[in-house]
Amino acid sequence: MMKVILLKKEKENDPYLQEFSHIGAEVVFHEVISVSCINQEKLHELLTSLQSSPNKFTHLLITSHNALNTLSQLFSSDSFLPPLQLPFPPFFHMKALCVGETSSSIIQERFQFTKDKILLRPSAEQLVTALKEEWKGLLPYNVEQQKLNVLYLCGNQRRNELPSFLSVNKIPFYELCVYETSSASFSSFSSFSSSTQSRLLSSQSPDLIGQRSDVWVCFFSPSGVNSISQSEEFKSIFTAESQVRKAAIGKTTAEELMKVFGSVEVVAESPNAPSLVKAIQGFYLNDN
Repeated sequence: MMKVILLKKEKENDPYLQEFSHIGAEVVFHEVISVSCINQEKLHELLTSLQSSPNKFTHLLITSHNALNTLSQLFSSDSFLPPLQLPFPPFFHMKALCVGETSSSIIQERFQFTKDKILLRPSAEQLVTALKEEWKGLLPYNVEQQKLNVLYLCGNQRRNELPSFLSVNKIPFYELCVYETSSASFSSFSSFSSSTQSRLLSSQSPDLIGQRSDVWVCFFSPSGVNSISQSEEFKSIFTAESQVRKAAIGKTTAEELMKVFGSVEVVAESPNAPSLVKAIQGFYLNDN
């Protein structure tokens, strides 16, 4: 059967496991990056201050669900800081700008943003394009208009497209790094290579799609690609003889794969499980 290595942490009722299981694939999860929350005190202080000035920010910019995980902790009874309460009135005055469906879903479910108050796009580049259209009557921006002020919660490896767009157009924004991404340890890669890798590469049973026995490694972020690039042992599995193929969850991840490996077989149209499975299925249809 087809084997799929998902370079991500497995979640409860993980949709990727469900989707790939439906097509008869063997699935293995392998986490290649670790994410930790940072600057929680700063974020707590900022949000607390907003309760006395709820109109300060007009937009909340979120480019990764990891930022929302940090935000969620401040509303949890388990927080080491005095927990904030939901509903949170300052959010009533904000529109959410989201990259990715996961971020959009979380911000609706946890923070009670309604769909009409969310601008969602699958990539930072597409969100910039949407904002140019959304704000075309305000650009170039004059700060005296006092109609825009963006709160941007990001990570330590955030991309430049959105902050550059805001800066060039003189749109006021406050950027706070609330999570940190780092590579998994090399011992983790060694463990993977000595067990899971050998098991996945050894079987030659036919696949349900095109009677193949290919192995797919699915990448979910540019930082995940960078993490893998530090392991020569892991990189060595991508040979012409091994039939190991690379799939990217989106355009930015695909670009990083091209830089590191020089190729990527498929790119999901949208950053979700059905789209990733569809892209891999399409690879075999186009190949035949």
